[in-house]
Amino acid sequence: MINSWIIYSIGFLAQLLFSARTFYQWFASEKKRQVIAPRFFWQISLFASILLFTYGYLRNDFAIMLGQSLTYYIYIRNIQLEKKWHKFPLLSRLFFIYFPIVTLLFYFLTEKIDLSTFIENPSISNTLLILGVMSQLLFISRFFY
Repeated sequence: MINSWIIYSIGFLAQLLFSARTFYQWFASEKKRQVIAPRFFWQISLFASILLFTYGYLRNDFAIMLGQSLTYYIYIRNIQLEKKWHKFPLLSRLFFIYFPIVTLLFYFLTEKIDLSTFIENPSISNTLLILGVMSQLLFISRFFY
């Protein structure tokens, strides 16, 4: 089992990157005097999402993993819409596209995790799980808007 300080460090780094991307977008928008979302904003989002997904997995936190799984591909799509996806090296594009899918398939097929592990986590009450899932879905819905 991984030490808890490593798990918390991964989560803290993910949150730090999400905060950094917000400041980056803010400063870039102020410089241009219009709201923009530079490619680097989406790149940071993608990397932070991988870290937060990993953190959610290590904590057996279904709500975090759900949220990151949904936004992850939105970040990729936004980079594609900006016509910047082709600038990523092929191996990194393949990694980014398949990372969540391969990770989950590996763990489900090797029976290292079970869906009930995430749904019935003794350290997260059902009320907190439902609140977390609803919060993630509400937060993510802004991308669909």
